[in-house]
Amino acid sequence: MAITGTSKNYTGRKVDLSLYPELTVNGNKVSAGAPYSRAIAGPSKVAQNFARILLTPLGKYRGNPDLGSNFMQRIQNGAVKYDVDLLHLFAGESLGVMDFMSSNEPESSPDDERILSVEMTKYSAMRGSFSMTVELKTRGGDSVLFLLPVVWSN
Repeated sequence: MAITGTSKNYTGRKVDLSLYPELTVNGNKVSAGAPYSRAIAGPSKVAQNFARILLTPLGKYRGNPDLGSNFMQRIQNGAVKYDVDLLHLFAGESLGVMDFMSSNEPESSPDDERILSVEMTKYSAMRGSFSMTVELKTRGGDSVLFLLPVVWSN
């Protein structure tokens, strides 16, 4: 199933199921339009995989101990005391995630499923949680903007 209004031809591609109810791809909002998941590929797929790997604890999967990052563990251990701490933590951990994704992508991956850059464009903090807006750019020239909620306490 293609993403309405912003899609390219996804025929013959491997697809994932979307976990996000809404993304913005190249300035256009993309939503499932229904309360269930949809098949995704391209920029939406790479953004979802980035978020999944960033929030997965490093070493969680014995079969792939390099999958994940220390992002959540460092937040839980008090690494973020000031605004600049979150910016530095995200920048460092996102580089590791990008390296992991690049080294594990098949040569046949299309350019719109390969990360070029990622940046946290804004965030807000509340007691025990962050809400971050992340912009991810692909080698195919696509830009995906998505909300990344992070909760570390009750």
